[in-house]
Amino acid sequence: MRSPARHRTFLAFLMLMTAGAVALAALVPPPAFAQITPAPGSIIVVRAVGNQDTLWSIDPSTAAATELVTLPFRTSWVEASPAARRLAFLTLSYDRKPEVCIYDSSSGALSTWSLAAHGLWAVDSFTWLSSRKLLIAGRATGNRYLLTDRLYSLNVENGAFHHYAGLAGTDPSASPAAHRLVFVQLTDGGRVSAASTAHWIVERLYRLRLADGAKPVLIASSRCSTKYFARAFLGARLSPDGAYVVSFDEGVGIAGRYVVRSAGSGKVLASFARRLWGTEEMAWSTHDEVAFWGSSLTTSNATMRVAVYSVTTESLTQSALMDNGVSSFAWSPDGTRLAVGLIQSGGPTERPGRSELWLFDPITLAAPTDLGAGGGPIFVPGT
Repeated sequence: MRSPARHRTFLAFLMLMTAGAVALAALVPPPAFAQITPAPGSIIVVRAVGNQDTLWSIDPSTAAATELVTLPFRTSWVEASPAARRLAFLTLSYDRKPEVCIYDSSSGALSTWSLAAHGLWAVDSFTWLSSRKLLIAGRATGNRYLLTDRLYSLNVENGAFHHYAGLAGTDPSASPAAHRLVFVQLTDGGRVSAASTAHWIVERLYRLRLADGAKPVLIASSRCSTKYFARAFLGARLSPDGAYVVSFDEGVGIAGRYVVRSAGSGKVLASFARRLWGTEEMAWSTHDEVAFWGSSLTTSNATMRVAVYSVTTESLTQSALMDNGVSSFAWSPDGTRLAVGLIQSGGPTERPGRSELWLFDPITLAAPTDLGAGGGPIFVPGT
């Protein structure tokens, strides 16, 4: 949480008098920004205003928008804690030292935590373990991409930071309600052959019970050559009840597929082909539906649709054809609405703020409502 202005002189004195002044500075968030809270039942989105990203609250019934706060940097990743009490935003690029920004939706407070101060050069992904703890996948300067990612816990209330359970891995996704975590580990499997410079990359998908002393359980594995490096469990996302996990298998070339698995056994329950390159966005409802987007390549054009798959009924619903791909998804708490951030034509795919927000009925995916600019949507629970 942010320190009141009247405490800043005292904190500065402590920093000068303490041997660990540099470390302490990393744990003290900057002064508070203007504090405006979103209305219950609204949707929080990121909008780009010039070179700044700002948070807005949108009324899904009227599309009326209220500016909440200006973010301290451009963002590339948005994750909501349980009940959307807090939102976490990640720095857009490697041009600056990695930071995570926390927005408290109940108070409007904004705080920024330096991850570089803890020795991280890059952060690849994160998930909420609870309303106050983030699990972060990151690596130190000079290490190989993803192969040396480790998992770290950050307490966003006091800045406490530590290596989580001694684990190495990336793409963590947690279900706090089910006390379950899934994550992906990549390792160098050695040369493909004595005559080749290419190496095998071994990729493993694990689940872990969120309890002291619990050991990771392998539920799926794959390998590929660095010559045609393609992730098999990209962007793994655990369902809120901890029963299922969806991920994207990049395949080779333009072939790829979304895969739904049992998080217990790793058994493949369903898979859906997706061609063309682009962002791989997936989101679970509070029940057993998962939303994703697909595209197919024909000789004349590429067609894209939003899709919703129900694990229970084994049914797939698809929207009408769309012009652009999807940058983000969010389900309403009751599962009756699906907010979708569509990539604006010519805009960078990694920026939520450069998206257009649409609201779908997930049963039909027909006649969506255009809510204006905004991406990275998060529903605020109603009263």
